[in-house]
Amino acid sequence: MAKKKNLNKKLKRKKQQRVMALSFDELMQKGDTATASGKPREAIKLYKIAIKDFKSPEQSQRVHHKMFLAYLDRIKELNAKNMMVEAESLQKQAMEYMPDPASMDQATLILVIGMSDIRQAFDHCKKYVMQNGMETALGVLLADRVLTENAWHLLDNKNDIFLLSRDAAVVKSCVPLMDDGQWQQADEGMKSLPRKSFFAHIRMFCRAMALFYAGDDKNMLKAISLIPEVSVFKKITDTIEAGIKSLEARTRIKGDKALVACLWDGPASVWETAEQIIEMAETQQFNARLKKLITTFSKQILPDDPGYAIQYLLETLWQMNFTMDSKFNAFEMGLLPRKAEMIKAKRGIVFLDEPLENGVLYMDALKGLGSDPETLAMLESIIILHVCRFATSGGSRDYFLDLSAKTARRFGLSPKADFDTILMQCAARGLKCDPGNRRLYELVAGCPTGSREAKKIKEQLLLAMYEVYPDDPYPCIELASLYHGKNAFRKAENILKEAMERAPYDSRVQDQHVISLLISADKCLNKNNFPLVWKNVEKAQRIDTGANALLLREKKLFYKICEKPEMPEKVIGIQLDDLPPLERLKLVSMLRMDIESKPKHNRPKILRKIKSFFDHEIKGLSGLTSKEVLGLMTPFPRQWEYVFKSLDIHRLFFQTTDKVLRHLDDTDLITLLDRIFCPENALAFQKELDRRTRKRKSGDELVMFYSLVIDGIQDNDWDIDEFMDLLEDLAPEMEEKIKAAGKRLSLRVDGPYRHALQTLDFEFLEDLFMGNIFADDEFDDDYDDFDDDYDAFDDDINPFDLFQDFIPDIKDFKDPLVKKLFSEMAKDMKSSSPHDFQAMFETICKDVEDIIDKECLRGASTPELKKAKSRFKKDRGSKVPIGLLNLLFFKDAQKHLSQEAKAVFLY
Repeated sequence: MAKKKNLNKKLKRKKQQRVMALSFDELMQKGDTATASGKPREAIKLYKIAIKDFKSPEQSQRVHHKMFLAYLDRIKELNAKNMMVEAESLQKQAMEYMPDPASMDQATLILVIGMSDIRQAFDHCKKYVMQNGMETALGVLLADRVLTENAWHLLDNKNDIFLLSRDAAVVKSCVPLMDDGQWQQADEGMKSLPRKSFFAHIRMFCRAMALFYAGDDKNMLKAISLIPEVSVFKKITDTIEAGIKSLEARTRIKGDKALVACLWDGPASVWETAEQIIEMAETQQFNARLKKLITTFSKQILPDDPGYAIQYLLETLWQMNFTMDSKFNAFEMGLLPRKAEMIKAKRGIVFLDEPLENGVLYMDALKGLGSDPETLAMLESIIILHVCRFATSGGSRDYFLDLSAKTARRFGLSPKADFDTILMQCAARGLKCDPGNRRLYELVAGCPTGSREAKKIKEQLLLAMYEVYPDDPYPCIELASLYHGKNAFRKAENILKEAMERAPYDSRVQDQHVISLLISADKCLNKNNFPLVWKNVEKAQRIDTGANALLLREKKLFYKICEKPEMPEKVIGIQLDDLPPLERLKLVSMLRMDIESKPKHNRPKILRKIKSFFDHEIKGLSGLTSKEVLGLMTPFPRQWEYVFKSLDIHRLFFQTTDKVLRHLDDTDLITLLDRIFCPENALAFQKELDRRTRKRKSGDELVMFYSLVIDGIQDNDWDIDEFMDLLEDLAPEMEEKIKAAGKRLSLRVDGPYRHALQTLDFEFLEDLFMGNIFADDEFDDDYDDFDDDYDAFDDDINPFDLFQDFIPDIKDFKDPLVKKLFSEMAKDMKSSSPHDFQAMFETICKDVEDIIDKECLRGASTPELKKAKSRFKKDRGSKVPIGLLNLLFFKDAQKHLSQEAKAVFLY
């Protein structure tokens, strides 16, 4: 990864050198291209280089004009992102390159007017009008500025080319009426205004407001339609219009509600409160002010049951991916003290933090509130479905393997069993609670089972589904597949007959029957009984619906080759000449996979021939489209589980060619990675992504993101700087794609990296793991001045403050990435800040030894210490010292802690 980082720096330097060597015209052309592509930031950089190279006044004028337009585009981008401070700072820079107003178009001049003070605005408009003539939009803008800034003195000039002074006195006399909200009187006071007056729209605004208060929405909307789009009053009336329509439709009010909030006592102020809640929650300000806002908002939207609304809001805030768990617990306790523990347990279920143990706490709390047994049973089944679904979709399995004995007994689990068995036991418990939970049945059916015990439980559950759904062939189909895996062919045939009786025309039943016949044919092949082989194949062809046509064709050719091993490669190829290239190569691949595991007779001779044939055919890979290669490498359907030794056809291509991924475009490469990525093929994907990102091009941010993540997973080397650079100023569409990708990839990692991928927040990783949390940046400049008194700072430093929003948790102990990073952090801190290191260690030692004394554990027996260890493992209040003790100070703790403290707190 270090080589890749250095390579990227070299490429950036070379690129910068090439740009600096371009001529003025080439720089202008590249800048124009960047502007046209919607990249004003890049265009500004190019134009700035061009400014240093201009040789004539014409070139200077040209580049300044282009630079000004690029700045305007960039300001629009920043405003769209609500980055007002940044946009305002750019406005000042943009004005340095402003061209002559006479040469501007109207749209550009309107933007310039908004960026200028009122005197400059008049001057710019005057130059424009002298060259291009007066336009209505400009007069409206100037009239608004005069009114809103009380700049009537600017209209005293007798040489008023804008004709504003003619009607100024009438409007000025009505301003006090507008300030007092006397809209009807203001409207009547401006009756003498001509329709073509640049102040006429202000009268329409007064009329619209008078009609609004009179409740005449129809005529109000008519008056609003006569206000020009460029007017500041149009922004107000648009929000009023949207507000009225939203109230009628009972939807959220859109627009700038701050402009019209005073017009409504209810809905507008409610949404303003909601926006303040969102703003504070996004910055994780879980304080008294947010508590007050949530309480107020809940009373406004649900006065009959504000507690329910508060709970709903809290559960909505869970999606913010907050990092300060203990702080949020206290926040929940302050809002709903009686329900806080129940809500905390529910959060543990939803976000899979000891979900089964929290599930017990949650159900016990509901039972205490009077929930009936039937509801609690269904809830338990839903919780189990949630937990099992996550475990089988690539998520962590630790919470199944680290259960306490009490929780394991509660759910009927065997803690020392293999994962497949525990999963089936858990599902069995869920189906016992709710025998009608079809989704849990379907999850059981789709789970692979390796151990005999797991297969036994799975069979029992599918038989239960068979009884619960007497007309459904699905459990019969899954049981048939299970029996095939156990070599119970007679049972498989019988259950398929039952499926045919339940749904004789269901294609799924017919397809499973085809698979059953082909499995039977393979068994006959191993006995060298070809008459029965062909009999089974003929039956399968008669009932096939078309879904297994290619499989049947491959099987026929496979059996022919096994029956006549001397068949030449040329003859084999002739039998495939009518197939399209994709189907031909897929069939040959299936043939190769089939012969590697079968038959028993003449296998070496046949395998040599088919390997040679496959090596010749794989050359046709380059003639396939990217979509076809993706289809070729997609694993076989699950129904073929017992037809082939493996469903993973991609393994064959990874083993036989190292360039297969080059035939995929970026989109299909990522699609394939999401489908099949695993430790066995991670290196192949890493190499291909690295190859594609060596020369980084515009528009490949998603590929670059995947490359950085796979590098992190493979090499335990997460380039935080690269992540942060990549995520800066992403286009909205690309940002959404990377967000989705981050959530998918987060399932493949644990600890803080999972949080970073889920939220795309890598800044806290930089603070946590790149050494910044131990840096003395704020003292660096003055360090020499305070050298003698530096020790004075030490007594005021709380070492735990260095960790900001991330405190290691017990579940992080098993994450090798976290352990490695904290180990490096401990070395850095011990060498660079020994005082802080020792202070933190002594603080934690004192805490844990105090706990030992407080809990009367001095001299306690080993069983008592083990019980205490289990209790503290679940106690969130003790996780701060335990986490840091094990990850930062483990070696020191082994030397200095008491025997009791080591037994309870070291893992």
